[in-house]
Amino acid sequence: MSSLKSNKSGGTIENRISVNERYEAQNLLTYRGRIKQNETALVLQRMQAYVRKHQLAVTGDFVSATFGVEQIGTEKFADVELMQPMDRMEEPEGELFWKPRFCLEGAIKLEYTGPKEGFPVACEEMQRYMQIYGYIPISAGYVVTKQNIGAGNDVNLQVYIGVSHNVL
Repeated sequence: MSSLKSNKSGGTIENRISVNERYEAQNLLTYRGRIKQNETALVLQRMQAYVRKHQLAVTGDFVSATFGVEQIGTEKFADVELMQPMDRMEEPEGELFWKPRFCLEGAIKLEYTGPKEGFPVACEEMQRYMQIYGYIPISAGYVVTKQNIGAGNDVNLQVYIGVSHNVL
């Protein structure tokens, strides 16, 4: 399934949904935890400092997943996983750890290129697609931020969701 739409700046928004996809990466510097939604940048800074300290090289696109969001009082907390593929693994430090390998097979994949603001709508389209065709999600959505960002302020993102292949 693919759709093209015009955005306000005259460019296009492209969504492509495909099935039975695979995403794999190795040597992932990883953070997994519950953070205030506005603390993501601080965690990313700690990851970048670790990369500089150990003179690591990034070998792939950044991957993130949100497993849940909780409101406590006036603050929102997110249960997140942030992963960056590297050329090698070093000793873990503090809240950072290593995943030697991450592999998601048989997934539904959304490819989105367009303004960041349009991404939630594309994710809703992906959810509708899964409902229409009876796919049952068995994982969070893993968002891969492609390093070759689109034109202007556009983003190039891929979302992989593991699905059950059972027929119930």
